[in-house]
Amino acid sequence: MDDSPERALLSVPEAAALAGFSRAVAYRLVREDRLPGVVRLPGRRLRVRRRVLEAWLAGGEAAVPDPPGAGAAAGG
Repeated sequence: MDDSPERALLSVPEAAALAGFSRAVAYRLVREDRLPGVVRLPGRRLRVRRRVLEAWLAGGEAAVPDPPGAGAAAGG
């Protein structure tokens, strides 16, 4: 079991606290597919990948990630 203080997955409120914005803003970014690293778990639970969020906050990722499937080919 991983007892490290820095877990790989954060709850949305934990991610908001790390990023320095409110829970409401975090959930709005999730709804708009603008918060990177979001993982959707069974039971409507959401988690955020810590490393992805930290890279985004450091400017290592686009501020507004492409929506899912945006880069996929349209046909074959």
